[in-house]
Order: sequence, then C-alpha cells, then structure tokens
Amino acid sequence: MKKNLFVLVAIVLILPLVLSACGGGPAKNAENFVKAMNDGDRDKAEKYACDDDEFKTFMDLIFADGNTSNAELDDLKCEEDGDNRVTCTGKSNGEESSLTFIMKDDKVCGFDLPTE
Repeated sequence: MKKNLFVLVAIVLILPLVLSACGGGPAKNAENFVKAMNDGDRDKAEKYACDDDEFKTFMDLIFADGNTSNAELDDLKCEEDGDNRVTCTGKSNGEESSLTFIMKDDKVCGFDLPTE
C-alpha cells in the first residue's frame, strides 16, 4: 500500500513538470513563433501556428519566393492578454513595437492589427 501511495505522489508531483516542458503555453508559443519568423525558419514557425487554411495562406505569402520575415522584434517579451490573445512587445528598427496574436489551442492563428 505504501509503495502505491509513493508512486501516486511521485506522479502527481512530477507530471506537471513534464507536461510544462512539452508545451510552453500561448505566450511562450507566440514568442517561439516570432523568433522563428525572425530567423526566417518557416518549418519552426509552423510548429507554433495553427492549421487554419487562411493563416497558412498568409505564411505562404510571407515566405513566397524565398522571402523571409522582415518584421524582427528584438528584446522580445510576450504576455497573455486573455480572451485568446497574446501581445508581444519589443524593438523593431530601434523603436518600441507590439503585435497581438490571436491564439487557438495555444497556437498562433492570426494577428490583431492596430487601428488608427
């Protein structure tokens, strides 16, 4: 009985650590998406993007004819905004910039474009 209790306690304590290492959650996935885009690594970026056809078409346009993303954000910080949104802030060409991602199942599925 004590052995079963020990195994159960070990699973309860270790499982959350293992699961958190597998996926970073929406903020970490958005950050990884931006970093992959900065590096021009489409395959890696797609790991953090949803399977939505419209968003895949957007990715096709960004990477058409060997193009890479020019929207680099340095000093990157991403935070959940609630309601399936993550806002990443950083510096682009020396100026503060931010981009809000629409998330679905912890993956990037689109952008909230700023309105002026």
